[in-house]
Amino acid sequence: MLRPDILNESPFTCYNRKEDPQLTLELMRRTNVLIIDETPSHAVELRDYLLSQRYDVHVATQDMEDGMRLYQATKPEIVIADLYIKGQPRGRDFVRRINQHGQNRIPVIYMINELSESDFEETLLTGPHACLAKPFRPIELRLAIELALERNEEEELPSLQNCTAAPASIFVRQGHSLVRVMYQDIIYVEVEGKYCKLVTDKRTYLIQQSIKKLAASLGPYGFTRIHRNYLINIDRVQELNIQDKLVIIDEKKSIPFSKTFRRELLQRFEVYA
Repeated sequence: MLRPDILNESPFTCYNRKEDPQLTLELMRRTNVLIIDETPSHAVELRDYLLSQRYDVHVATQDMEDGMRLYQATKPEIVIADLYIKGQPRGRDFVRRINQHGQNRIPVIYMINELSESDFEETLLTGPHACLAKPFRPIELRLAIELALERNEEEELPSLQNCTAAPASIFVRQGHSLVRVMYQDIIYVEVEGKYCKLVTDKRTYLIQQSIKKLAASLGPYGFTRIHRNYLINIDRVQELNIQDKLVIIDEKKSIPFSKTFRRELLQRFEVYA
């Protein structure tokens, strides 16, 4: 097992850096990663590197039941798993279980020392997004994670089971009813696992739709993407804090914007020096 004295925490602890209050808002929505690794030293290096890159990290023990409980408790957006644990392809078995557990497959990256011919085809059937050699190389790992997340988003089929489009509005299923939400009433959209939250002044709606699809639908109505996990209504922006990379909605709500979307965000405003 991954010993607490090595990891300094219980295997069920979420390892993240929130000691610095200046970073709290900026990092409040980070990619959630689950690691399953049988090598304590490698698990520590992997965890520390991902923390330095501002991912939320959870580390499971070699016990697959522990891993499954942690998976259900933390709802990771990507899994990095040893393919072989104690000489058996238990990482692959774990991935099969989580694929059966959820409606949508989440991205998986296998860490391997070697892969036998007999296990090759079976491993491909679990649909990994990447296989990386141990010990990991930081830049290769980061690239694999970002590409896996992007590929997973592109592969998601648009699900309109609980929402129907209409001019300048969206109908959201709430129980046995369809509730009309006007685009102008939406303050921002936030990714929450495999769903998106539509946040309005009065309430929040959860819909099964990717933020990429919502950005395409809402873009013509004054919305722009500012982060992997956020889409905002330009008309609701009160202030831009360039130094701290924050969009100020009101006195109580600030949303981080990323460097990737900075130029697109600024182009939506008339800026005077």
